[in-house]
Amino acid sequence: MLKKFLTELARAIGRRDASHQQTKISLLLQQGQDSLLAGNATLAAKFARKAIRSDPNTPQAHYLLGRAYIDQSRFIDAASSIEKAVQLDPRYAIALQDLGNVYRTLGQNEKAATCYQVALQIDEGLTLTWLNMGLLLADLGRSSDAIAAVKRALDHVPTLIEGLKFLVRELTQQERFEEALKYLFRANERQPNSADILNGIGFVLQKQDRVTEAITYYEQGIHISPENAELWGNLGIAYQDLMRLDDAISAYERAQELKPEWLVPRWHRSLAYLLRGDFQRGWEDYELRLLPTQKPKPREFPFERWRGESAVDKSILVYSEQGVGDEIMFASCIPEVLKRSEHCIIECSHKLAPIFRRSFPTTDVIGTDQGQDRRWLESAKNIDLCIPIGSLPLYFRRSPHEFPATNSYLTADEASVAHWCQELDQLGPGLKVGISWKGGTVISR
Repeated sequence: MLKKFLTELARAIGRRDASHQQTKISLLLQQGQDSLLAGNATLAAKFARKAIRSDPNTPQAHYLLGRAYIDQSRFIDAASSIEKAVQLDPRYAIALQDLGNVYRTLGQNEKAATCYQVALQIDEGLTLTWLNMGLLLADLGRSSDAIAAVKRALDHVPTLIEGLKFLVRELTQQERFEEALKYLFRANERQPNSADILNGIGFVLQKQDRVTEAITYYEQGIHISPENAELWGNLGIAYQDLMRLDDAISAYERAQELKPEWLVPRWHRSLAYLLRGDFQRGWEDYELRLLPTQKPKPREFPFERWRGESAVDKSILVYSEQGVGDEIMFASCIPEVLKRSEHCIIECSHKLAPIFRRSFPTTDVIGTDQGQDRRWLESAKNIDLCIPIGSLPLYFRRSPHEFPATNSYLTADEASVAHWCQELDQLGPGLKVGISWKGGTVISR
């Protein structure tokens, strides 16, 4: 009897100690979570380590430590801790989600995708996992799969702003405007006072050339969130589309006041100034297109930038940018370059090389596709300075009076002129109008 009593007593004490241990661990985990929510990752990690020392087989403790490491940007340590949590509990879906996020941050995209897939097999209701999976698939170039994944996220939470922004961007790029609007209007029904959703609706409408309608939604958004710089920036673009240039400039300046580090409104304001004929202010901010953060990234050459000064003993490279139409327009400044330099090398679209050679016979003209092949530089004469062709007006077209009075700066091919004169004469008298059905330049990067 005594032996049985002592055995039962030992079991009772064991259960009590285990219960006490579990209570202690639960308290440590709660304190750690509270610390994370308060923004104190260091303290959260301290509580997590205490819990691990109490019971190394508690997956929640390893996950908590991993979350603390994420907040400290210690992603390798975070991966190690969350991996341990998943080893202890392979069906720990939220840990798998965050492990996928860590892998993605570390550039281990395939491992990230596997984590997301397993997490979603365990729990299809993980909205952020669907979203993160979609963003990852987009990074991998799988646009259709990415859109499908983000749609799953929006099926769970129709007002998920990051998901809506992604979907709107992807669908508008594919001109699937009505599909984008369907998701935006559904979100607007559920959350009618969201400035971000109203901004998205306005953006898609504007892409459809429904500019007046777009302005209505932008203005509704601004009424709700007057400090939203993106709304003001988009409103400025809409005003500019309607040639309400003063209103556009005011909207851009308001966006700039609200978000001084955001340069997009300044860029668009430069275009509004140019449209208004304020060339001095317009060309200055037009230079923002050359910032390294722009996409596609502006090309660079290993020569000092020319800034319009006299360089009569120097050789200047004028290199192409943007499209063929831009090159033609900015080429009107080439005669000024010739006056201020000893020699000029023009790098242009191969489509323009023949007409530029005829028009500027004292220059060296090199036709390229703006690609990475720089072998042509080896055959070019010594180059001292360089300038992108779109920057020439900054120095030579700062007022309407600086535009040339000549009728033309380009010289057509005489044989082609004679051929087309004959062709057109055969059509009989009267005005003839030619229409180009195709434009644009494909730039190889």
